[in-house]
Amino acid sequence: MSNATEFDEWICHLHKQPCHVVYTDFRPTPLQHYVFPVGGAGLYLVVDESEQFREDNFMKLQDTFSKQKIGEGNKSANGKASGRIAKGGNTSGGSDIYKIVKLQKFREELKNRSRVLKRLGHIDADGVVQLKGRAACLIDTGDELLVTELMFNGTFNDLDHHQVAALASCFIPVDKSSEQIQLRTELAKPLQQLQESA
Repeated sequence: MSNATEFDEWICHLHKQPCHVVYTDFRPTPLQHYVFPVGGAGLYLVVDESEQFREDNFMKLQDTFSKQKIGEGNKSANGKASGRIAKGGNTSGGSDIYKIVKLQKFREELKNRSRVLKRLGHIDADGVVQLKGRAACLIDTGDELLVTELMFNGTFNDLDHHQVAALASCFIPVDKSSEQIQLRTELAKPLQQLQESA
């Protein structure tokens, strides 16, 4: 209930007895998100009770939209418009639900990325950026998390500046070549640490 305290006050006033609000995030009945497209053949479960996005059903749903011709889905048997277009929707179908589902997928991806950043120690449990996270933000490569891990686990500590430069060159994007590069023996251990971290 959004107004639990007001309801509590009303009960106290009505019955002249104390009343306590008990709050929980637990949902006793699972919440599922179904979509019934106008002119479609049935319901499509797009988010299940464990809040998992069902991409297979969403793809089937998208197929129904692509098969419909513009305006075909909003006509009844007598050929007249049924007026069953959702508020903010359109006759071509799918645009609003597509945005909602894309947002749901984005939220899932954001949760997954936050989980990884927490596990690596880049952010804390409240999502506040920590020292490792700030360091990763300053690294300009596609592998900033890996480079940060190498920095914080001490891989670069026992190397001289030439060796650090050689190891760091692994993170400069270059065209792939079939040529095998031979490293000196003193770089074997840091290279192994790099491969294990990756």
